[in-house]
Amino acid sequence: MRMGTKTTYGFLTDLPPEECHRRLMGAADPKEFSLFSLSGNVGKRPFIANLKGSSFELENRRYYRNDFAPVFFGQFAPEGQGTRIHGHFDSSYWSQLFMKCWLAFVALLSIPLTGPTLLQMIENGARISGDSWMSIVVPCGLLAWGIILPRLGRLWGRSQERRILEFMQATLAAREAPRMLPIEPE
Repeated sequence: MRMGTKTTYGFLTDLPPEECHRRLMGAADPKEFSLFSLSGNVGKRPFIANLKGSSFELENRRYYRNDFAPVFFGQFAPEGQGTRIHGHFDSSYWSQLFMKCWLAFVALLSIPLTGPTLLQMIENGARISGDSWMSIVVPCGLLAWGIILPRLGRLWGRSQERRILEFMQATLAAREAPRMLPIEPE
């Protein structure tokens, strides 16, 4: 889950969109779950692609767990005799959904836990009796973990962004495009 604006990437290739689709599927394994694979996906190729019409997702195969590693979300669009490829990096949809649920859970949990403790602090002059301080520390720790974990995952997967872009440029014979407007949805 990346805060702020996303860096967008644009590429141009002389290949038609159908050929780009075919080449990407030929060079990467499809995103299909496999129980008996170290990476969790079928195949052995270094990249995994999920194509849906003119949209696609491309990620580096990992043999370790990092749900916050970068995934390239892109689109193919005809441009003259070739194709324009436009996209950005982000975490997978499921990891984003999980983090939103996690942060909502922490917010709902912290209200009934910290409220009485803060009232006790106000009544007793900033002194908390017993283990009540845990009702402030635990929600703050859960909130901090929910913010730090996605950032750590992105940091550990930073080199994968470069590899994904290089793979896409080599496979699709693409070159970086000048700054372009985003592709309109179909």
